[in-house]
Amino acid sequence: MDSTTLDESLLQLDSDASAESDHDRKQEILSAALNDVKAAQKEAEIQALLRHEATHKAEKQGNGTNQNPDSWSASDDQTDTIIDKAREYQQELFERAREENVIAVLDTGMGKTLIAAMLIRHTLEQDVLNTADGMPQRRVFFLANR
Repeated sequence: MDSTTLDESLLQLDSDASAESDHDRKQEILSAALNDVKAAQKEAEIQALLRHEATHKAEKQGNGTNQNPDSWSASDDQTDTIIDKAREYQQELFERAREENVIAVLDTGMGKTLIAAMLIRHTLEQDVLNTADGMPQRRVFFLANR
């Protein structure tokens, strides 16, 4: 289920009159979204295994470091630097999103994903502190269309 379909389904639910059928339908939608997330996680695990296997094979054959699939993506240090250097409007949206639900409408390339990454990092950092204090662990879902 893509995010557009999910959004349309949730909007339809809000207009329905029956609270019980709304609850059941919301459960169906959330269950479908959870299944999509689980499928994406499985795909990520498969890709990680394939990268590991390719790396092992490249090391075994002695093809050099350029064959390492892990070198194809940004390093953790680069990612941390990018997240820590948000523009002023991105930082402002992030601060607001920490306090309340926000819909960010920005042009392509203006940093919606960066704001989401900042918010996810903040949420996970807070979750570590909260679970240490005995609170239940929270989950983060990031859905993007394409």
